[in-house]
Amino acid sequence: MNVGIILAAGAGSRFGADKPKQFTLIDGKPVVYYTLKSFVDAGLLDKILVVLSTPYMELGEEILNRYFSHYSEEIHLCEGGTTRQESLFNGVKYAIDIFEKKDLKVVSHCAARPLLPKPVIQKNLELLEKGKSVDTVKRVYDTMLYTNDRGKTEFIDRDRLFTGLTPQSFYACNYMEAFRRVKDRLSEFTCACSLMLGAGYETVLYVTDSPIHKITVKEDVNIIKHHLGEWGA
Repeated sequence: MNVGIILAAGAGSRFGADKPKQFTLIDGKPVVYYTLKSFVDAGLLDKILVVLSTPYMELGEEILNRYFSHYSEEIHLCEGGTTRQESLFNGVKYAIDIFEKKDLKVVSHCAARPLLPKPVIQKNLELLEKGKSVDTVKRVYDTMLYTNDRGKTEFIDRDRLFTGLTPQSFYACNYMEAFRRVKDRLSEFTCACSLMLGAGYETVLYVTDSPIHKITVKEDVNIIKHHLGEWGA
C-alpha cells in the first residue's frame, strides 16, 4: 500500500502571518489545498494523511468537506506533535495502526510545497525499491563557501552538494525502527532522511529540476501563484 503523508502542523513563524503559511489563501484556496490536490491528482497513493496541529484540526475538516468530499475514504487527518519529527512519527504510526499494515510505502511531503508534479511522486516510489529511503534533491549551482571556527574561508566543490527538498519516501516499518534507534537525539535531524541516515539506513537521492518551491516568506507566494498559473491549477 502506498500512503502519502502531508506535514501541515508547522507554525511557519518566519512567514509572519496570523495563520501558518499552509493556510494562506492563493486565489481563494489555502496552500494545503493545492498540496493535497497534487497528491490526489497523481493517482498513485492508496491513502493520504494530512498531519495538523491540534488547533487547526477543525479547519482541516472544513477544507476536506469543501474540496475533497468525494475522497472521504482515502483522505484522513492526524494530529501532529511539537516538532517535525514528532509529527511525522505520529503520521506513520497512525497509518500503521489504522491501515493495519507494516509494509507501507510512505511518501512524505511538506504542505508548504504545493507544486508537486506526478512524475516526482512516481520516481520516489520506483527508487524506494532500490534503497531504504529516497530523498528528493536539486543540484547546487551557486558558488559555495565554508567558514571554519577560526574564520578561515574555503570553497566547496558544489558538484557534490545538493539541496534537500520533499517528498521523502521510506518504508513505514524502517522509519519506526530508525526513530526508535535515535529517539534520544531527535534534535540532530531536520528531516526523515537525515533521521534514517543517522540510524544507519541507506538513502537514495532523486535529483530533479522540478520547481518544488517552498513557501517560507510572503514573497514566495507570488512565485507559487506564477507556477500555478502555468499549470492551470
